[in-house]
This record gives sequence, C-alpha cells and structure tokens, in this order.
Amino acid sequence: MDWAEVNGVSLRYDVRGEGPSLVLIHEMGGTLESWDGVIDQLAAHFRVLRFDQRSAGWSEKVRTPFTLDDLATDLSELVTSLELPAPYHLVGAAAGAAVALAFHAMRSDDVASLAFLSPALEVDIPRAQSLVTRGMRAMTDGIRSVLPQSLERAWPAHLARTGTAYRDYRGRYLGNDPHGFALHNLALLDAPGADRVATVRVPTLLLAGAHDTVRPAAQVKELAATIPGAVYREVTAAHFMAVQAPTEVAAHLLAFHQKTAATAAASAEVT
Repeated sequence: MDWAEVNGVSLRYDVRGEGPSLVLIHEMGGTLESWDGVIDQLAAHFRVLRFDQRSAGWSEKVRTPFTLDDLATDLSELVTSLELPAPYHLVGAAAGAAVALAFHAMRSDDVASLAFLSPALEVDIPRAQSLVTRGMRAMTDGIRSVLPQSLERAWPAHLARTGTAYRDYRGRYLGNDPHGFALHNLALLDAPGADRVATVRVPTLLLAGAHDTVRPAAQVKELAATIPGAVYREVTAAHFMAVQAPTEVAAHLLAFHQKTAATAAASAEVT
C-alpha cells in the first residue's frame, strides 16, 4: 500500500499485476479491501489499481462537501500521477459506479470498458431523502446507528454472516469516519441519471445481485437495456457482491474482458 497527494487530498492506493490498466472503485462505506477477494484473479491478467476514495478507508478525511465529479477528478489525477497508462477498464461497485461514469464523462477517450456492480446511477426522491437522513444520522449518532439502514440491508441475514468476510467488512464499515460517510451520501444526490448513462458507447457489463434489495436485479436489468450492447449478468449475492461472492464476480469480469478483447481484435483485423 502507498499514498499519493492528488487534487488536494492524500489517497491510499495499491497497484499490482501486469497488463491492461484496470481500476477498481469501491462502494460507499467500503475501502480498497472490498476487492480483496478478486484482486489476485484480476491481477493475473491486468495492471490493477484499487484505492480508498477521499474520506474513506485510510485516505484523508475532508470536512468540506464534494461531488461525484470531485471524486472522478481525484481518480483522474491519481492515474496520471502513477503513470498508469490509458485506456482504462473501470469497475465500480454501487456508488463507485457513479464515480466511474463521471470519469467516463471527463475522459471518454481514455476508457476502454465499464463494469457496474449493483450500480447506483440514479437517485429518485425517496432515495434522496434516505441518503440525507442516513448521512445526518451518521454524523450525529455515529456509524453504528445507520447499520440497519445500510450494512444489514445490503448484507441480509439469510446470507452467510459467519466467518471472516462479514466480520472484517463490518469492522471496516464501523471504522468509517461519520462525517466523511455523510459527505459520500450527499455526493450521491448528484447521481448522473439517464442523461449521462445515455452517453456510454464503450463495452459495458452490469452485474446484479440476485438477493439485492438495495438495487434489485430488475432495476439493474432495466438500466442495462438503456446502454447499447451492454452485457447483463446476475450474481448469487446481495448488494456487496465483490465481498459476498468474489469468485463469481471475478469470473464474470474476466469473461467480459476476454470477450471485449476478442471483439476488439476481430474488429482491428477487419479494418
């Protein structure tokens, strides 16, 4: 692990593997450790960057509001600082998908593909109200007070909560800075919605959790239908699928990227 000073903040990051550049963007409340279960499989084929977003994990905890575009700018400056070569294959989990989409809007020519895991790309009025309420409660009463509304809903009781995966994730989740967590909730109020989604023209994979009640599979499938050529798959997991079903998630990502590479190679031969 290492730290980089970019866009006025210090970000913790990890880079490993060789090959095309692949960037993993964690979910709200997550850290770069959210990708522990998939990193080895992916790093066997890619140069993989994972990092703690500002006010998450061990990255700097800011006290001023930020936007999704600010988070995307953090990433843009990070890949430049690390001299990670374009084009980038971006993988975003939940709110991380919104950051990936914001990066795509800024540097579309540098994006080779997008993969969205239980993506949070649209926020309706009830969800917006929930984000504000959750953020304010976290600031006043701490992260533990929002567990029923966040972690416990995203990792339902009928899925395995025994063993190290749930224990470690819960421990990291409770370690979140309440103010930073609140700011991430407020940043998602500016989720890009259908207009920005409609601009996507790169190969795109959408993974839905079969047991996800936060972003139900039907919603993800409906979103996939709005992106030309998008691939839709379901995973035997709930909202935090990279932690709950890492082997399955890694297999879907690798299959998607292998197919994308084969298609690109075939197209190059024709031209």
